[in-house]
Amino acid sequence: MSLDIKKLLKGNIVFFVMLGVLIFVAYRGVLNGEFVTADDPFGIITNPKIKSLTEAFKNHNFILIARALIYKVAGLNSHAYHINSIIFHVINTILVFVLSYTLFGRGVSIITSILFALHPVNTEAVGWLSADNYLYHAFFTFLVLIPFVLYKKTQNRRFLDWSVGIYAMEVAFKMDVWSTLTPVILVIMDQFILNTKISLKKSLYYLPYIGLAAIIILIVVIQQYGTRVSELDVVHHFSVKNTAPIHQRIPYSMYMAAELLIFPKTLTIYHEGTIITKNMFTGMVVASLVIVLLCIYLLKKKQKVYLGLILIIFASISPTFSPVQVAWLAAERYMYVGAAFFCMILALLILKIKNRNIIIAVTALIAVLYFIKTSGRAYEWKTNKGLWLATQKTSPYSYRTYNNLGDVYAQEGNYEQAIKYFEQALKLNPTYAEAVHNIGYTFLRLGNKEMAKKYLTKSVEMNPLLYQSLFKLGAIAYEEKNYEQAKVYFLKSLEVNPGFPPSVKALEVLNRVSP
Repeated sequence: MSLDIKKLLKGNIVFFVMLGVLIFVAYRGVLNGEFVTADDPFGIITNPKIKSLTEAFKNHNFILIARALIYKVAGLNSHAYHINSIIFHVINTILVFVLSYTLFGRGVSIITSILFALHPVNTEAVGWLSADNYLYHAFFTFLVLIPFVLYKKTQNRRFLDWSVGIYAMEVAFKMDVWSTLTPVILVIMDQFILNTKISLKKSLYYLPYIGLAAIIILIVVIQQYGTRVSELDVVHHFSVKNTAPIHQRIPYSMYMAAELLIFPKTLTIYHEGTIITKNMFTGMVVASLVIVLLCIYLLKKKQKVYLGLILIIFASISPTFSPVQVAWLAAERYMYVGAAFFCMILALLILKIKNRNIIIAVTALIAVLYFIKTSGRAYEWKTNKGLWLATQKTSPYSYRTYNNLGDVYAQEGNYEQAIKYFEQALKLNPTYAEAVHNIGYTFLRLGNKEMAKKYLTKSVEMNPLLYQSLFKLGAIAYEEKNYEQAKVYFLKSLEVNPGFPPSVKALEVLNRVSP
């Protein structure tokens, strides 16, 4: 974008190579990892939209386009998708270096990029293929912020045009609620870190960002709100109506964000099922108040840079604070952008030390601790079994964890163990229709059609949208030569999921057998 940036990139090429090597070594455990049962089958393996580049481009969806490009080159090769995620983490780390360099200079940028490269909270976004959205969101966010900072530093209008243009591209090709956060982060950065005084004239350059974000709000947030609530209820078995009130959710989300960033001793894909005692909740409230009081203190002491960085961190996860819950209260992948700004805070604090050797020692110590945690977690993401056994330890009351473990053992042919885990999932959540479906399917694989019908029928009664259960009931009816009943089930499955290939093919076969 400018000669200076080009010189910055060229002048630090060796450092960037070192960062890349460090990241690949830290994530070596997941390099040849599997697809995992959490969303990967639906988002990648069985997703027809990624099997055609033309269709992916027609959807104007960057995520689909990226996945379709990988599919075009490597097919359904999980290794290729993992390499893509790690490469994007390398790219984002370099962008974090450039952003922190333009904001604070070389010293801060070196420490920030090293810590961001290795921060354990990033392992979910990097290790989970279905979380690639958060890598791409960060990619666009950093690309929008860097030229904006250059514009503010140089007053060269060309940089502002680049920034707005990149954001317009993000809106066009990655229209989701997380994209609306970029202007919020930009404004906070401008007002607190770049120290721009608020005035109508000086704020006019915000208008293009606000206008583009408004498009997302009108098209996505408002129109798809009902879909998201339904998705949480039907797909993830989370009832928005029965969620905790917002005054209880906010302290939890703030505390978890702070814990995950400062040092995540416990990493888990499912932050659910934890029994929060009164003492624990009181501690969360106190921690949240400390954060608020710290922000007030920083404002009074005119420490606007630190205040701005803290505000950006919480702005980056603001969907978790929604009055109506539309996001999980805590998720490591949500913290990916915020982790970059947290590492900037760490870098600024470390550089307050006057002794160069101590600065190097402190940075190295934190980096080593991060590396150990990250590399260990990367190995847990390598296989389905490893991931869910690790999750069982960290989230022992998560019903979805036991359901996924049941899937693992069913795939291994250990059906007895699989049923035990499915039943454990039901004990934790008696309304979990998917576990009932899985028990029925396991009995079907065992050849026990009567028990299979019992549980599959029950799963449909609990959740009429389980087209998989409807299809399997149709398959059982077909084997029993009850063609009329089989047709009813296949048609019902297509009502729920139009174009579901197994049901379409089954009906074609059925029409030949029983016109």
